[in-house]
Amino acid sequence: MTPTSKRARARHQDLALEAAAEIPAGGLRRVVVDRLLDDGQLAAYVDVGIRADAAAQLREGRVGCDDVAGGLAEASRAADVAAEQRSREVIAQACAAVLEDADGWEWTAEDESEARYEARTWLQSHLEFAEQVGVDGVEREEARHV
Repeated sequence: MTPTSKRARARHQDLALEAAAEIPAGGLRRVVVDRLLDDGQLAAYVDVGIRADAAAQLREGRVGCDDVAGGLAEASRAADVAAEQRSREVIAQACAAVLEDADGWEWTAEDESEARYEARTWLQSHLEFAEQVGVDGVEREEARHV
């Protein structure tokens, strides 16, 4: 699913780039950005957040701040929180994919080693997301960069 409005598409792309910015490895960063941009659940959260925000602004412009406008603004914030959460889950899934199947991708040995190292390091520092997406064992193994 792609967000439906131009504003939502721009926000989805910004969110993907912001989330991936914490990944230093080029190969892993590309995988993360691609997965974030292709994630339908993330796109839906972004879309809902943008639409709820627009509805809140429209309501406020017509009748002022009331319970309806407040509820819409709250829905927008909740969708933003869900999008942030989902982006971390997608990063965890991307890291797991790199650890499980990096040799199947067209990377140099150095890029593969770097991507695996960064994936394991990210998962070790974000164990709650690793656990949420079913990645086991990262806390027991030491990240090694060859």
